[in-house]
Amino acid sequence: MPIENINLSDWTFKGGIKTAASKDRIVPIHSAIRDMVTNRISENGNVLFAENGKSISNLTLTKHFKNALSAAGITTYHTIHDCRHTFTSLLDSAGANPICIDRLVGHASKSITSKTYTHKDIEELRAAVELIKAPVH
Repeated sequence: MPIENINLSDWTFKGGIKTAASKDRIVPIHSAIRDMVTNRISENGNVLFAENGKSISNLTLTKHFKNALSAAGITTYHTIHDCRHTFTSLLDSAGANPICIDRLVGHASKSITSKTYTHKDIEELRAAVELIKAPVH
């Protein structure tokens, strides 16, 4: 992820596909990983995930992901995309508003009401993300 997609002043990142109105999706960065994000940017310069100062390929990212799973003792097969499922499940289990969950993972709402009349600001989205109790190591 290029650092121009990361805003350290309000701890958000732009990600995914733009909305139908060509707006960027803005997602809050969980407070438990802010130090990691700051450190990786300090180490890597212009990208969050890099090796030798260069952005890594999806293949290399997948290799690192599999190594991290192995180091954590996770032996079942998972893909990086599974993290979206885990994130969504954790938000749901923590009681996050379903509209906030949709906005955070970039799902288009199926309801005219929530698409047209319900707006979630960044602080509501941040509160939803912070419902996930992350272990701090």
